[in-house]
Amino acid sequence: MISEGAVNAIYHGEIVSTTPNTPKNHTAFNYREAEPMQGTQAERFLVLHMETVNGKARSSEEIKASMAQTYTMPMDFNDMIDRIERYNGANGIIFSPESLLVKRIETLVNALQDHRIQIKACGSMDEEYYTKILYALDTRVNLWLLECMEHENREDVNDNLIDFGQLITQIALRDFRIDLPPCFKMITTTKKRPAADDNTTSNAAPRTNSKKQKENKVMVRNENQYAPFKLKNNEHYRDTFCGGEKAKKRPMFKSTQICGKWNIQGYCFDNCNMTESHVPHSEYSAEQKVAFGEWMKFCREAGGSK
Repeated sequence: MISEGAVNAIYHGEIVSTTPNTPKNHTAFNYREAEPMQGTQAERFLVLHMETVNGKARSSEEIKASMAQTYTMPMDFNDMIDRIERYNGANGIIFSPESLLVKRIETLVNALQDHRIQIKACGSMDEEYYTKILYALDTRVNLWLLECMEHENREDVNDNLIDFGQLITQIALRDFRIDLPPCFKMITTTKKRPAADDNTTSNAAPRTNSKKQKENKVMVRNENQYAPFKLKNNEHYRDTFCGGEKAKKRPMFKSTQICGKWNIQGYCFDNCNMTESHVPHSEYSAEQKVAFGEWMKFCREAGGSK
């Protein structure tokens, strides 16, 4: 299935985009297998909202109601590979099967298949991991296409932009890091099942049963992340900082515990029951920063989830 936006972009020849921090007009996000909707199936989507109405961003409900402005994101390895292959098939039609872009993406797909175990392991700990890989691909290809448009001589084009060797090396070493832009939002179309994850605490107030919290959650980013709290290279948040005992020991901020995702990963969601702690680190006292640092040390020494 190809999104309406992709069809319109190709039809009008608008393949590239100069809009920063969004997937481009012709992107792997737009190519996926069509699946029947099931009323009882729990479906989770990362949604990209790229349009505005009267100068105001649409709500999550409006985004879901208008599929023309909605991009579903890959939630597993096979889905990601399928999208890249479909996208590259379209590239073969647009640019020819022998184009450098098509050949480089074919090499990328083979390399991703070779490292599928590492990728699946990272994907199990970071629900955005597959989306991040597609976004990295999308960004590099768009920059390369812009160079192709800007230079009259083919030899002036920087083909290193679509040399995905460095990307594969980072993935193989489990050192791949990229920040998704704020335009990405998480939407859950059914009730969330209870889970003993980072937002499950013994002292924090219980979640409310509002319709909004049941139906959707919107990602919020910590734009003023405290450097000593940031996740280390080759460190995985859920594996290191989540678990019943670890959650119980998390220090307090006002009437709630300090949110780990907000401070360590640099993002969380608006329905977190620790949103009171979603503040700039300057609002934490020195004692609270020390306590949170000690808690992180405890989690690291404790090892796997406990």
